[in-house]
Amino acid sequence: MFVAVVFVEGKREHRTALRDALQFHAKLVTEKVARCQRVDVCIDPVDNASFLIYAVFDDEAAYVRLGEVLGAGRYLDATFGGGGHTRLLLAAAPGPTETALDRDPDAQLRAEPLRAEFGDRFTLLDRDFGRLADVTATCFDGILFDLGVSSFQLDAGDRGFSFRQDAPADMRMDPRTGVSAARWLETATEEMLVRAIRDCGEEPHWRRVVRALFAARGTGALARTATLADTIAAAIPAADRRTMKIHPA
Repeated sequence: MFVAVVFVEGKREHRTALRDALQFHAKLVTEKVARCQRVDVCIDPVDNASFLIYAVFDDEAAYVRLGEVLGAGRYLDATFGGGGHTRLLLAAAPGPTETALDRDPDAQLRAEPLRAEFGDRFTLLDRDFGRLADVTATCFDGILFDLGVSSFQLDAGDRGFSFRQDAPADMRMDPRTGVSAARWLETATEEMLVRAIRDCGEEPHWRRVVRALFAARGTGALARTATLADTIAAAIPAADRRTMKIHPA
């Protein structure tokens, strides 16, 4: 069997956090994969496991070679996105079937061409890989994780991930659950904001940004992407803003 982890690049601490998160799911992965007694999560390409392939499959030829090796089997794409990996794997050989996961409701529309092309060889489940335990199917011969930012949400202005278009500051991968970013910014504790801005965002002026977000509460400035971006930008010292190559938000 194989577990392919597609992970482009990032700081060492991010890679460590990702490895720890995947190892947290290792037991669940083990339960879903045929003939597998344990799962070692490999992120560093120099770290080898006997049943793990580390690769960024970025062309059709790679999948054709993989299909020749895998033959007929049952596979899980834990991060469907636009279905690129799923399509290439299913097209690589006539035998494989694939179950895919994605919590974005728009993914169901993106999956329609694959359903039409591959029929019952392809199934998309409405969930993310954090709910792997809810997948009733077992005995997969391989699992693919394509870990990174999904451009589908970033490019959709109404999803509120980008300030290139003014929209409600939502930023949820699944808008049916949780709270919007605007609501979170209005209600999060100072500790939560510090963790988000300083630790996750690695913002050197995090104190200024946190103070600005607190000051903007109740004004409506946190409700939309444009005014939220302006609030953050205004918190950055002017001298630093002038030297930045990208928007401070």
